[in-house]
Amino acid sequence: MFGQIGAVEDFDAFFDELYRVFGEPDAWRLYPETMEVLRSLKKAGKKMAVISNWDSRLFRLMKGLAIEEYFEFVLASAVFGASKPNPKIFEAALEKMGAKPAHAVHIGDSLEDDIKGAGRAGIWGIWIDRHGRKGSMPVPHPFNHVPAIGHLGELI
Repeated sequence: MFGQIGAVEDFDAFFDELYRVFGEPDAWRLYPETMEVLRSLKKAGKKMAVISNWDSRLFRLMKGLAIEEYFEFVLASAVFGASKPNPKIFEAALEKMGAKPAHAVHIGDSLEDDIKGAGRAGIWGIWIDRHGRKGSMPVPHPFNHVPAIGHLGELI
């Protein structure tokens, strides 16, 4: 996009720098409720994993944000070789966790990648709808039946 509008003289250098910056934990912020929710779920004995359409930088980001200890494992799509909504990444997570689809839930912010993808693997999905988009969906809408939360604290 930046190259097309002419705002960047050397797009390759710009992209390399942007890629580097977004690989740094300092470029990211957790939502305010995140740590409390992770601690509560872990204390309650819930086993958690991350399934993400990201690359190997995710492991360093999670460590830098001090959240890696809450998760059993991470499946980053670029490392795994399949991305959401492909059910293979969800099925691999189930296998790695030793869980059946009926005993799992996937929480995500993308209706297509997270909710539909998890559903294809038989996993119930909860949509994080931080912007209240569900309330503006036309009726009937295929995702009207999907449980939605406004923030992670509602999981507790």
